[in-house]
Amino acid sequence: MFQRIACLMAVVVLAGLAGSASADLVGAWSFDEGSGDVAADGSGNGHDGTIINATWEVGQLGSALGLDGSAYVDVPAAAWATISSQVTVAFWLYIPAADLVQSNGVVAAFSDPANNEARVFSCHLPWGGNTVYYDTSGPGYDRTSKAIAADEVVDAWNHWAFTKNSDTG
Repeated sequence: MFQRIACLMAVVVLAGLAGSASADLVGAWSFDEGSGDVAADGSGNGHDGTIINATWEVGQLGSALGLDGSAYVDVPAAAWATISSQVTVAFWLYIPAADLVQSNGVVAAFSDPANNEARVFSCHLPWGGNTVYYDTSGPGYDRTSKAIAADEVVDAWNHWAFTKNSDTG
């Protein structure tokens, strides 16, 4: 399902953006540990992730995780339980041109991860036809897409932020 992505750093997930950002912060993983198999959650919510098959790399600011088709960070499903109608997902991503393939899944959350079911959100950079997709489900399933050129996303660190409010669209 998910293919190659080279480096990922600093994933932040917010739910319920009506209040202050710190109160609504679900998780913040800076990937600045530089070694080990735990990605500490800086939000204070205790949603530490387990690093699976990733390598530590030099990042934009310090360290980052090198990810390929078998590497990921497993965050407890409880982290996604507070997400209802509003969510923002933000992260830094570096994709070497040599690793750019179609059907890259970058960030995804499932409320039933054992079965890859009940997707809360997912970001695909790029998916088929050089298109970025951001899917959200729950109340008000939605898919947002944007066509991009490969040279817009390769061989440089790029910051991505995806947001969804199912109350307003």
